Amino acid sequence: MWSSQRGLTPPRLYEAAKLSKGGMKRQIGARGGNVVSPKLPTPFWLVRAISELGDEALQAKRLRRTKILKGSWGEYRMRRRLFVVDLGFFGLARGGETARVRLRHVTASPSGHAVILLPDSKGDAYSVGHTMVVARVTRSGIPAGRRILETAQWMRDAGCDGDTLMFIKTLPERGWETPFAPPPASELPATTENVRNDFRNTLEVVRKDIGNKAKTGALVAKAEKAFMLIAASQYSAHSLRRGGRTHLSQLGVPDAVVGAHGRWLSEVHLAYDHWSYEDRAACSRLM
Repeated sequence: MWSSQRGLTPPRLYEAAKLSKGGMKRQIGARGGNVVSPKLPTPFWLVRAISELGDEALQAKRLRRTKILKGSWGEYRMRRRLFVVDLGFFGLARGGETARVRLRHVTASPSGHAVILLPDSKGDAYSVGHTMVVARVTRSGIPAGRRILETAQWMRDAGCDGDTLMFIKTLPERGWETPFAPPPASELPATTENVRNDFRNTLEVVRKDIGNKAKTGALVAKAEKAFMLIAASQYSAHSLRRGGRTHLSQLGVPDAVVGAHGRWLSEVHLAYDHWSYEDRAACSRLM
């Protein structure tokens, strides 16, 4: 467990927000110095839920419901959804970065972690490239890095070359049971909007699963009930990056380490932290 003094005072957050490219991306609210963000951060419990649903589908435990067949476009669609979440939350990737990753950019470290080269990213001011590293298995038991490497190998075994995008934009409208085939060489990179829409579709899958659980009389957690009341439009691809940043902060990881992991060139990431009512109540509880 890391230990550090946050010192997130409103003036510091204001100065950090002003450093963001393109001007003031985060505003400091007039009431209590709250950081106002246009999109909600993805909480850790939601990432875990997506991970469990995805693994169950890929292992054919829910074959009848998801209609996923090995080596099919349906399997690729599920792998793509997990790739977006694993890279965005645990690698703190931007939506545009996720869209531009190609097979040749994904390699394994000697320890088996996923290493992703970003030849072109927003924070790469000198065009030297950035490197993301996602642990093979996180402390919470989520095999984020292993899944990224498995998906890359799965695509190579299917005949994809090194220039193939990990996030294939054009999918067949129907026929998820048909065998997966490499996309044409003319396939253009996806946009941040494509990644955002894919993530929102993933959230709808979780929403349906929670609804089915409630129908059977199973216990629904308080966080899940709150999530059911939130529209999918309140989340974007950047919600994963902000959610990962917030989760690392809650774990006590120092700001400098988080900034290096997320490839920030300034302290603007300090304004990404999202503190819930429970977090704020804990402060006054200590007094």
